[in-house]
Amino acid sequence: MIGAGQAWQVVDRLLARAARTGVDLQVTLVGEDGNLTRFAGSEIHQNISQRDLYVILRAARGGAVAQVSVHGTDPAVHDRALDRAVALLAKARPIPGFDALPTGSAPEEHSFVAPGAGRVTLAHKAAVVKNAHRIAAEAGALAYGVFVTGRTTIAIGSTRGVRSSLEATDATFETVCAQAEASGYASTSGLDPLRLDVEGAAREAAEKVARRGPLDCLPAGEYEVVLEPHAVAEILGQFAYYGASGRVHNDRMSFLLGREGQRVFSERVTIRDDGADASRSLPLPFDLEGLPRKAATFVDRGVFLGAAHDRASVLRTSAPPCALSRSTAGILGFFGSPPMPLHLSLEPGACSAAELVRGIERGVYVTRLWYVRMQDRIEGVSTGLTRDGTFAIENGEIGRPLRSARFTQGLSELLTRVTAVSSDGLLHVPTTWFEPRVRIGSWAPALRIAGMRFTS
Repeated sequence: MIGAGQAWQVVDRLLARAARTGVDLQVTLVGEDGNLTRFAGSEIHQNISQRDLYVILRAARGGAVAQVSVHGTDPAVHDRALDRAVALLAKARPIPGFDALPTGSAPEEHSFVAPGAGRVTLAHKAAVVKNAHRIAAEAGALAYGVFVTGRTTIAIGSTRGVRSSLEATDATFETVCAQAEASGYASTSGLDPLRLDVEGAAREAAEKVARRGPLDCLPAGEYEVVLEPHAVAEILGQFAYYGASGRVHNDRMSFLLGREGQRVFSERVTIRDDGADASRSLPLPFDLEGLPRKAATFVDRGVFLGAAHDRASVLRTSAPPCALSRSTAGILGFFGSPPMPLHLSLEPGACSAAELVRGIERGVYVTRLWYVRMQDRIEGVSTGLTRDGTFAIENGEIGRPLRSARFTQGLSELLTRVTAVSSDGLLHVPTTWFEPRVRIGSWAPALRIAGMRFTS
């Protein structure tokens, strides 16, 4: 595993070489040492360990910029990538009024390394997974899922004086317990793999399977619902891109376009983004240009305050930005890597989980949402499926299991109907693997919503 010291050696050598060519350069290194343990049918069937160094070079002159990325630690490969970036820069068109690389100030050095992370072995992970299998068996079910652990080093330096680094650990355990047609899902994430509540997650998933009975189909219609934090996190992911990305606003493709200062959700909904909050995120206190990422509130008691921008997108906006320094600098693999919040949290309320369900005579309890996609960007209409734990709520209690059902509804309409928010929540972290290990996650409580529209 490459540490911060070795990372800066790579960065500084490339910056010195760039200085001799007369171009400005930003070097971004993402080093990872990760392991994924995958299990199915209550058997471990795959272990993957990956050590990688992802190197991104952004050469700049005036308002023009060219980017090249490579993998590995070979200096000769890095040098060829720099030569390629310089050659591409000669053909790049400058953006009028745009200074392609930022100027740095004080160095940013951060460490979120859990003391127990270095003691986690494959044997330890196997024992943890075996215990989850035992819990599933007690419910007459089989366990499926993943246990991901890793350590990340990020170093960003430039000829303009930017110098930001992070060393951090992370871990996520997620499982689905399944028996016949019934299934239940749960997950737990954090900085320290030794402090994850894996047993609690396994029992939560098993308890959902234990609610046996024939799976009924949910008739199409509108129902009062309780969404678990897993489901709410999916909605936050939709908001992060389609609602809060400055580039999407500039392209006039956001359902919140022009609605700054207006109440767009229930007054019970406050959404923040804080990349330095280790209690509600996998921290990344600077953006992918190495600039400090200040905490921001995007929705305050239902009022939309604006979008997230980087230095390029803010030049095109006509609305006041809610947050700057939200660059993803070409690292994220979707939709052109736009500026967006990566560490959203929805503020908790005062209700217990039992209180959310109480008083609902006829409703639906949703564990998580799956394959959620934006159907209409302008109107903000999303569609997706419930999965791994959908139940009828009858007379204030969670009752019979239901088959997965499709919802189709505008996010503004959905979040306007929030009537209660739970006092506790959880950190939800995607378990993507074959991508640079950039730290993304959202913290969500459970929600009670007066009406969610199911179409099938």
